[in-house]
Amino acid sequence: MIMEGKSMETRKLVLKDMVPAAITSILAILKPAGMALIFAIPYLLIEKGIAKKSAYDLGFRMKNIPGDIKRYWWLILAPMLSGIVAVLFSKLILPEFYEHVLNRISPMLSFDKAPLLLVQLLILSFGEEIAFRAFLQTKLSGILNPAWGIIVTSAFFAAGHFSAGSATVILYDLVFIFIDSTLYGVLYHETKNVFACAISHFLANLIGVFTLLVV
Repeated sequence: MIMEGKSMETRKLVLKDMVPAAITSILAILKPAGMALIFAIPYLLIEKGIAKKSAYDLGFRMKNIPGDIKRYWWLILAPMLSGIVAVLFSKLILPEFYEHVLNRISPMLSFDKAPLLLVQLLILSFGEEIAFRAFLQTKLSGILNPAWGIIVTSAFFAAGHFSAGSATVILYDLVFIFIDSTLYGVLYHETKNVFACAISHFLANLIGVFTLLVV
């Protein structure tokens, strides 16, 4: 009876995480973009209040930022390098990638106003890291395991950035998005710090946009 009780409790806990994780995953691939964030972030905060968790427990570890940067600087900068490689390599083999990415990101960003662009990139990076790392990856890692949690989260993260185009360009775009998301996922797994991930994501987006417009 004790074992059955524990098994029932485990199933309840898994179901408790599985339902919001499934909803977030589905919303991530639906349009308009951003619905996953609208669901996941409030859910995370409500769950925090109910479970009486601290902000630190949820991954908001601002005091750890200096130490995390010092220890994982290479992992924080890796997505930035990935973005540069994606743009430069596309110039050689896939010139239409430039227009594809611009069409995907232009509705969300103000390229003609630098200060506003910086704010937009920062908000997007922070919001996505809360929703996909602090929330979805954490849920999936508990249901599956950390490695699969990172992989599945990254798959939905990449799918959420789908934009119509030729199959080759779409695949090229999504592969690099998946790689970057995996790097953010590994960083979150190591640090449990959403701020470290947001910094990495912001820098990658900023340098990616700069490289796209300048090169």
